[in-house]
This record gives sequence, structure tokens and C-alpha cells, in this order.
Amino acid sequence: MQYPKIILLIEKKFNHIIVFLLASLIPIFSFGQKLDVVSKPMKIDIQENFGLNTLPYKNDARTKKIDSKLLAAMSSFEKGKNMSSDKTMHVEGNKILIQAYAKSVNEAPALLKSLTSMGMTHGKVYKHVINGMLPFEKIESTMDLASMRNISMVVTPKNNIGSVTGQADQSMKTSQLKNITGVNGSGIKIGILSDSYDDLGGASAGVLSGDLPGVGNPNGFTTPVEVLEDFGPGIDEGRAMAELIHDVAPGASLAFHTAFAGFASYAAGIIDLRQAGCDIIVDDVFYLAQPYFQEDIIGQAVNEVVADGAMYFSSAGNQANNSYDEAYVPGGFLFDFGGGNVYEPHDWGGGDYFYR
Repeated sequence: MQYPKIILLIEKKFNHIIVFLLASLIPIFSFGQKLDVVSKPMKIDIQENFGLNTLPYKNDARTKKIDSKLLAAMSSFEKGKNMSSDKTMHVEGNKILIQAYAKSVNEAPALLKSLTSMGMTHGKVYKHVINGMLPFEKIESTMDLASMRNISMVVTPKNNIGSVTGQADQSMKTSQLKNITGVNGSGIKIGILSDSYDDLGGASAGVLSGDLPGVGNPNGFTTPVEVLEDFGPGIDEGRAMAELIHDVAPGASLAFHTAFAGFASYAAGIIDLRQAGCDIIVDDVFYLAQPYFQEDIIGQAVNEVVADGAMYFSSAGNQANNSYDEAYVPGGFLFDFGGGNVYEPHDWGGGDYFYR
């Protein structure tokens, strides 16, 4: 007499499983099977639209120590491609900005020395991380460095850049404060981290116009900006920040260090600015590769200077319209990039599948 109940229970359980399986197959039935697969629906430049093509290095033994993107960049350079025009990486002549990780903090100095002997310039180390400009032809040789865990290229970071003339002095009422109290920032030193300071060569003109402190400043603020390390090419956003700060606190001393030469350079720059006497340090930089859920060496450097008594401020950023929020529009066909990589593209409008 108990069999019907048992059978009914089993049927119910199997029904749930069957419904789940059918639901999981719906995307395949509705999108995958009825769509034409096209190998090349249009002429595309893989690197232009998707960045460096790393597919050829999927099973490459060298990726145990060398990142596939760095191998792809090396290959493109060897084929004669103009790498300096690629804004996602920093290339000057035959050198690319790299980030190498030592197997331990104690081994980092030896790794820096080894990379420098291979022709690396602008070498900077913080804890176990090293940045510098390494010749393309030496990338593969790093496989033999016992002190190195791995090496990758530095993906160019972003600035949180404003698009209008700064009015901070007025909006914060600091202009009134200066008139009433006579306080102008004297006795304070402010450190700035950004891309570059004088790569475009306008700093001297900024001093003469009164926008920057230095010899020749018409308002008597003659202490020049202390440039600890500059790095180009850049848009001199660091100098723009210095001009804005000088508007608000013209009596303050200023110092600059690039944050665009990799994690180690960025973190070391924070420490260097504090050691140079900066009471306040500011930046407008974010690396897309920075971790979201734990502190990297940049965050650790910030903690170090704050614990030493400095104040640190990083721009929160306002990306405004630099985002996209719309319903997915299926392209109606599948891209076949080879190697089992088949995707249905989103139609951004008018048959544009790359959002140019």
C-alpha cells in the first residue's frame, strides 16, 4: 500500500530535475542552434578591438613565468608593429614598462639588480614588486631568473580628470578664508601623484603666469615644485593638480612623483613623498588591475604614511557618462574566433559590434 506514495515522491523529485535541465538548455535551443556561425563577418583587427591576442599562448610553457599579454606584445614588436601607439601599454623605443614579482621581499633587491643588468631602466622596487622599462629582446631571458616568480606588462592606468576650469577656491570659500585670516598654506608641504609633471614643457610658463610656485612667480611664491620622479609620455595632469592646489593654498610647498610607472613605483612614490616632508599626499590615479577586496602594496604604502602622521586623499572619481547601461541586443549570429571560442555579439546599434 505504500508503493504509490513512494512512486509519487520519486516522480516529483525527477520532475524538478527535468524542469531544471530543460531550463538550463533553453539558451542553447533559443540562441545557439538556430544561429548562423560566421568565421569573419567583417574585417577586424583583433588587437584594435580586443587588445593583444593571447590565444596563441594558451598552452605556452613560458606562461609559467611570463604573462601571455607580455608575450603577445613581444611578438607584435618583433613583427615590426608600432607599439608606442598602443595606449594600453607604455613603450619607448625597444623597451616596455614591466611589473616583475620576486619570490620574496628579501629576493627583490637581487631581482632588481638582475633586471637592471639586462638593460632595464627606471627601476623601482617596493616590497616584492619591481617596475621598470625592459628591452623586448630580454623578456624571454627572464625565464632564467631564479629570484623571479613572474613578470607582466603594466596596463596604463587612468586619471580622474576634470573637464572644466577649476573653481575650488571659490566653491570651498577658501578665498574668503585667506582674506579674513591670512592663512595661505605656509608651513605645509603637499605631495602629488599623477601621470607626469612637465612632459609637455609648460611648467616654466606656469610659474611666470603665477599658476605655479617657483623662481619668477609674480606673487612671491618662489619655492619651486620638487619633482622626485617624472615619467612620460603624459598629459601633465600632475602639473594641473599642482596649479589647482596652488590656487587654494599658494603658500604651501609642493612635490610631485609619478604614479604611472607601475605598482611598485606608485607605492614607493608615496613613501618618497612622505620622506621628502609632505604632510598631505593626494592622487588622481586608479589602476584597473588593483584588487577590490584586499589591500595591495599601494594601499599598504598609504597606511604606512598615514601611520607616520601624514594625511592621504585619493580622488573618488566621477566617470559621468563613461558607462553603458542598456538591455542586451543579440546580434543574430555567432562569431567564430577559432579554438572553440564562439560568441554572439551585442549590437550596439546599426550593426556596430565593437562600440567604436
